[in-house]
Amino acid sequence: MILCIDPGFSVGSGGTGWALFSDSKVSLFPEKTGVIKTRSGTWEERISQVVTSLAKQPALFAFMGPRCLVYIELPTFFQTEKGMSCATGKKGDDSDLVKLSILVGMIKQYYVSLGCTVRMLRINDWKGTIKKPAVAARIARRLWPGEFTVDDDPAIRAFEEFGDHALDAVGMGLFVKGVFKANAGKEVGNASKERSGTRVTGKNNTRRSTVCYTRSRPNNRR
Repeated sequence: MILCIDPGFSVGSGGTGWALFSDSKVSLFPEKTGVIKTRSGTWEERISQVVTSLAKQPALFAFMGPRCLVYIELPTFFQTEKGMSCATGKKGDDSDLVKLSILVGMIKQYYVSLGCTVRMLRINDWKGTIKKPAVAARIARRLWPGEFTVDDDPAIRAFEEFGDHALDAVGMGLFVKGVFKANAGKEVGNASKERSGTRVTGKNNTRRSTVCYTRSRPNNRR
């Protein structure tokens, strides 16, 4: 099995997304996806919540072991017009990167302890600088080829299927399978417009406890 993790621990809009794939070269659709959100607390407490919640995911634990390959997105700074920006999309200072790196290290250590092979995946390698709506559109075209017209916005389908945070984890999995390339042409359709209203992970953002969303692969998916 292949497990891809997009780490995050911010309260409210932030979260850790994950996607579990079969290692079959034929099947592209993830077997299961999920999002872990944290309650309010210190950053150390929220990081621990993420790792504990991952460890308690029954959908994941059954597949963990020497035959599982885990990919974790590597924290990165980007140079933007407004200055340096952290991959978390938050303040972009050194402390953000350090805290996220600690979370990544803890997640890696947990899966290594289970016998998994863990690899770091750089953002520049798997998606480059393309924005979230473009990532969503490209994912939709890979998973549902031939289902969209010129006037359709494929990004909406992907956001509705996976939500915001698990979406990047799905994209990472498609990259690992060799069907998603960083900055490979424009495939956004109408998704070049930012569509924050189409994101569907905000339903329970106000809950004051650790929230874990899990989605299983429907039987009729390819």
